[in-house]
Amino acid sequence: MRWLINIIGAMTVLAAATVRGSDEQTKNRTVAPVRETLPIRVVFFPFREATISARVDSVVEKYHYREGELFKKGAVLVELDARRYRQVKNQAAAEYKEAQGQVAYFSKLYRSNLDLLKQGMQGEQVIAKNKLDLDNRKSGVVIAQAKLKLAELNLAACRMTAPFAGRMTVKKIKEHEFVRTGQPLFSIIDDNKLLAVVNVPQTMLKTVKIGQTMRIKLENIATVCQGQVYEISPNLDYNSGTFEIKILVDNSRHTLKAGMTGVLLTASDTAGIEVQTVKKK
Repeated sequence: MRWLINIIGAMTVLAAATVRGSDEQTKNRTVAPVRETLPIRVVFFPFREATISARVDSVVEKYHYREGELFKKGAVLVELDARRYRQVKNQAAAEYKEAQGQVAYFSKLYRSNLDLLKQGMQGEQVIAKNKLDLDNRKSGVVIAQAKLKLAELNLAACRMTAPFAGRMTVKKIKEHEFVRTGQPLFSIIDDNKLLAVVNVPQTMLKTVKIGQTMRIKLENIATVCQGQVYEISPNLDYNSGTFEIKILVDNSRHTLKAGMTGVLLTASDTAGIEVQTVKKK
């Protein structure tokens, strides 16, 4: 019986030692999480980007800008062959003018017969027919006007203008090639401003605010740029314990490129490094 008591006592001591070791390991893991000691990486994206599609069937005549070349808002980027749509517009304009002339004629005829009716020299059946003809001609004017506006829109679509200032990135259709309505023609980006996208740890959830200034160290370049927090994602990634924020960075000097990478810095990390300031709106 004594040997059994000794064995049970030894097992109790070993279990207590194992529990103490497990507690110490747990304490060490909670003191210094590995994730928060790693650099917070940043990737730059264009502020806006779009793929422009053709709105009419035609042939690409000329691109006014090369890939990567800057343009202003409203600049003509591409011209399509507009000869067909110009003729359609001229025909619609002629039909609209003719419809207006018919309305003027039947309106005059209706007023004249109405005066004769008052004098007892015209029947009511003729007046009713004149009124019906006049209403039909007025409807014809509305239809002709709609055709003219549609023709003008198609003609204007042959000159494709920039919806915002930026630069052309990819030409999907070459000059002198045929393009159909809805077919992608080229892509453009607005890199006058950039969005620095970064996933920050959830410990910063209560400290990051819209408009807050953030600084980013560019990789392989001894330069720090700064910007304001533009968007904060409402979703938290449960796998990494992070959430996404977007920092709006001024790039009016075009020294930065979309696709560049860097790391997020604190204010004390930027001492002695050139900082590009962000212009206020």
